[in-house]
Formats: sequence, C-alpha cells, structure tokens
Amino acid sequence: MIILFMKQFIEKILSGEKTVTRRTNPKWSDYSRIGKTFTARAGRTGKGFVKLRIVSIYYEEYPAAERNNEQEAFLEGFGSWYDFVLCYQEINGEKSINEPCYRIEFKVAK
Repeated sequence: MIILFMKQFIEKILSGEKTVTRRTNPKWSDYSRIGKTFTARAGRTGKGFVKLRIVSIYYEEYPAAERNNEQEAFLEGFGSWYDFVLCYQEINGEKSINEPCYRIEFKVAK
C-alpha cells in the first residue's frame, strides 16, 4: 500500500519530526490496521522514500477546528496549530478542518 505526502514533509518524516497524519478518505478504515506497513511516496508521481508502520489509528468525529492543539500540530510536523490548519485546508479544502477524519500515527519501519 502507498500513502502520499507532500514533498515538504520528506525530511520531517525521515527525521521523526512528523509522526502523525490525518486522512479524510473513509477507505482508511478498510485497509489500515495497527502494525501495517505502507510505502510513503512524495506526491502522486514521486518515488517511494520510506516504509512507515502504523502505530495507532482512530476516527476523529469532532471538528479539528475545536481542538486547537499545538501538540498535535507539532506531531504533524508544524510549528503551530495555525500553520497546520492552513496546510490541511490547502490539501483537503477550506471546510475540511470541520469534517471527521482518521488520525494516523506512524513510525519509520526498520
């Protein structure tokens, strides 16, 4: 399986600075399990750059905008909640921050 990331996150993933991602696609419940390994790829046409193992995954029903959590922003590889929200909306659409999603925690597979 493949999981896509923006190129700006490659170094943060490889260094362990980014360890969480959020996905809005409901199919994540079908093919994601703790311990499962994915190939991380930079964009739709980029090459795989590392294998990631899922550490935890859960469905967040409440809107992300209500969380305003700096720790979650840090785990996502951002310096602030505001920066995370801007990027998340750029990727998923302006209203996406108020929609349910899957929070996926991962680590680089050895």
